[in-house]
Amino acid sequence: MGNFRISHHFENQHIIIIKMHRLDLPDCTEEHELQHSFIYEKSSKAMVKLWLRATDSSPAIEECFFEQGYLKFSKTEATYIEKFNAAQHQLHIVSKTPVYEELSELISQYLFSPGK
Repeated sequence: MGNFRISHHFENQHIIIIKMHRLDLPDCTEEHELQHSFIYEKSSKAMVKLWLRATDSSPAIEECFFEQGYLKFSKTEATYIEKFNAAQHQLHIVSKTPVYEELSELISQYLFSPGK
């Protein structure tokens, strides 16, 4: 895997959502440059960066408002609602298992290609 750590991995039969943290940048780097989220559509094998607009959290629930949709999760469950077609995805939380090699490569290409 590249120079990043997966902090959250959510999945169902159609999509995977990954929240990750870059490890190759100095500690003084701004948070929006260190943290990234991606959605991977299994059928098309397409990966898209989720553009974070706001977050909210409590001890029990964390919420992420992306340009493309809304992710709400706890320690036991997660839901992603797409903004443009309002599709709702119930996701299970994947614990500390390695990310698929293909997905890891796509993340690395996005993060570490020239100009990133």
